[in-house]
Amino acid sequence: MEEVPGSIPGTALFVGFLSSSINMDCFRLKNLSEKYEEYLNLTKHENYTQELSNPRNPAIDNFCLVGTFLEDYVGLYTELTQMYSTRQTDASLEFKTALAAYAAGEYSDAFNLAKDLVVVDKSIEVYQLLIKLCINHLDIPEFGVRFAKLGLEVHPQNTLLNFGMAIGYALLGDKAIYYTEKLSLWQKALGILKTSPSTKPDYLLYKSLLLAKCGEIQEAVVNAAEGYKLTSDHRYSALLGLLLVSKEDYTGCLKLIKRSCEANPKNQLLKAVNLVCQMKYYEIIKDKNIVNKAILSLLKASGDFEEVGSPQSPEDRSVLRPIQEESSNYESVDSRDFFTKLNCSNNYPVFKQALKLAFQAAILVENLDLAEWCAGMIEQKNYEIEILRYYREGSTQGLEHFIACEGACELLAKIHLEKGNLSSAMTLARQIIRLNEQNKSAWTILGVIYKQKEEKKKAMQCLLAALNCVNVPFGLIPFYV
Repeated sequence: MEEVPGSIPGTALFVGFLSSSINMDCFRLKNLSEKYEEYLNLTKHENYTQELSNPRNPAIDNFCLVGTFLEDYVGLYTELTQMYSTRQTDASLEFKTALAAYAAGEYSDAFNLAKDLVVVDKSIEVYQLLIKLCINHLDIPEFGVRFAKLGLEVHPQNTLLNFGMAIGYALLGDKAIYYTEKLSLWQKALGILKTSPSTKPDYLLYKSLLLAKCGEIQEAVVNAAEGYKLTSDHRYSALLGLLLVSKEDYTGCLKLIKRSCEANPKNQLLKAVNLVCQMKYYEIIKDKNIVNKAILSLLKASGDFEEVGSPQSPEDRSVLRPIQEESSNYESVDSRDFFTKLNCSNNYPVFKQALKLAFQAAILVENLDLAEWCAGMIEQKNYEIEILRYYREGSTQGLEHFIACEGACELLAKIHLEKGNLSSAMTLARQIIRLNEQNKSAWTILGVIYKQKEEKKKAMQCLLAALNCVNVPFGLIPFYV
């Protein structure tokens, strides 16, 4: 569904509420119309009244506005809910109420309304709303796939529904535990995208991303480069940066990200890719300062500053200056001051991934204070606290409960290898490979163990497998429909 040309985002749907032909209370409708006309006029957009005659153009892609409008969509949802409670057989009113719930951020309510509505109204708009709710907001991609399949029974070969089903399978792949299951779901998603091309702007991005996750790096580069030429979207820059990292072209990645950051100086995703590159580069040059600077740069891009600690003050400028100047030394940064001034909004999926990445990077360079702060900010903690406990207290007992977590298994395998417990290290390395066949450390650990056992052929096979690994966190780039 396309946005009305020349209108502000959401206007077509917004006016659709007001200009629809359903039999609503005229007095209430008049009050709503006057109220929202006033807010629309405040935007100073001249073309917002175009295409008023289309009441079923929800323009869901740009529907949820921020600021004043979000507050007023809550009011609109309340009004429509009261109307719907006395007229539940009106499918058109139910659809509008579901959309108002969506715009007001009441996603569970919107889902329940749309789920009931789809029994009698099998239009593309209802199915698309359901898929968006399942995938973008409620984190239930399995239901998104289900509704996409049901929609395709009524609207066969519909590109929007096919696209939604592909993204649902891709997210299920991300959530799967074992690599073989992940790969199977990613390949299924990729197959759908290849056989059902779409004109959606994100089509080439997600096709490239799935190609990368399936190990088809060169084809992913070609598609990502084509998408970047067409859109100049920063996500293509981020993906191309990660693809360069997978080819161990760290200099090329850093140049690309630096150029992209000039246009997007506070972009979380670009800063996260920069950190990935610096972490890989650290394995070669062993310079902790560049990793620490990259972590702080990412965290700075991921949050806002409270008025009390405004970066306009001399004190804050002294804290932030070392991050901005390439020649500065990380040791001069007072991390605790910086963290107290940072007020991060950690609801954004990229930032959630970025926090976990920052934690891993801080552990890599043994900056435990920084790692502890990152762990404290992570909402859904997994094994981070146990890793910190190991580095602070030397205890591995807690880590052993996270046998299904790749990071915990990797750390345990390295610990057992250092202590000479080859059998335990080998068991853990094999478990890591079951979780992620592209884990370079696991193959390297196996190679070292076989070498110590003088099984040279097996050692060579494992070390060659490590060389062929594409151990890059492509999951930093989120899927949406």
